[in-house]
Amino acid sequence: GVILSVEVVAVAAAILSAVGAAVRVMMPIAVAGALFLNGLWTSIGQPMHNETLLLLSLIPLAFAPVADAWSIPSHGRTAPGTQGSRRYGWPVRTAMIVVAGGYFFSGIYKLLFSGPAWAFSDNLRWVLYRISDENARPIAPALFLAGHPLLTHLVALVTLVVEIGFPLVLFRPRAAWFFVPAVVLLHVGIGLTMHLDYSAWALVAVVLFIPWDEVADRRRAEPSDIIEA
Repeated sequence: GVILSVEVVAVAAAILSAVGAAVRVMMPIAVAGALFLNGLWTSIGQPMHNETLLLLSLIPLAFAPVADAWSIPSHGRTAPGTQGSRRYGWPVRTAMIVVAGGYFFSGIYKLLFSGPAWAFSDNLRWVLYRISDENARPIAPALFLAGHPLLTHLVALVTLVVEIGFPLVLFRPRAAWFFVPAVVLLHVGIGLTMHLDYSAWALVAVVLFIPWDEVADRRRAEPSDIIEA
């Protein structure tokens, strides 16, 4: 009963936060509820990897002015100028550092404990075979990949490069056009071959690292370009 009550309150707080209603109260409640509920899973000895980046990225938002634009309360008001603003920039930047670190240390962890053999041995092949064997039904994409050693080595090597190189987006924002699609494909591949849902990681990367201001500027520029043509 206690857990169900926390679920109801946390989900309601998350929805209200998303629309910007009483966000200074609702956002901390949503974050606290998420940490508690996911902590229950971790407390039995199984780390809750699937929502790790999402939860860590939400923490800065609990202290940020997230309802000043694109929210129901802000409808009809002039949006504040956010260009170069520390007030609005630090939550996003903090979340970006957390996410980039998550990918970077995932790659470093592989190298520290396995070295280059993580990519150049049959390590990934046996992981895929084992996961398929443990599944109720064989996982065809996993067996296909494991059955092609060179392809498996290539996938493993690209995984290391993408994970370790991901922090480049913090210094070279345009690198996001490579690394964000790469990590999305990485998580799609994990879902297909291992039946593990890391969609939250992919969505967090897309939301944080795609330069949405550039996308919006391009969309606004399209009609004028057509007229000039």
